[in-house]
Amino acid sequence: MSVKLKPLNLMLNEALFVQLQQTAQQQQMSLSEIASLLLAQQLAVRHEGESLLQSIQQLRDSLGQKSDSTEIIRRGRDQAWKIGY
Repeated sequence: MSVKLKPLNLMLNEALFVQLQQTAQQQQMSLSEIASLLLAQQLAVRHEGESLLQSIQQLRDSLGQKSDSTEIIRRGRDQAWKIGY
């Protein structure tokens, strides 16, 4: 299956360009291939993180409002309450 590629005019700082070239050589890939792979991986990680945050928010919403235990924790800390003793 052939993948249609589009050209991209991209400006990179020299250090990043050198790193990409070295990585491409180590992986026996072209500069375009390694750049595409790394960008796709980064976008997948970002999407996964956003999806995880959305799942957490949905879980919070489904659990509803919870009481604030801050005051109880402060009293326990101030009075040196110990758990399990």
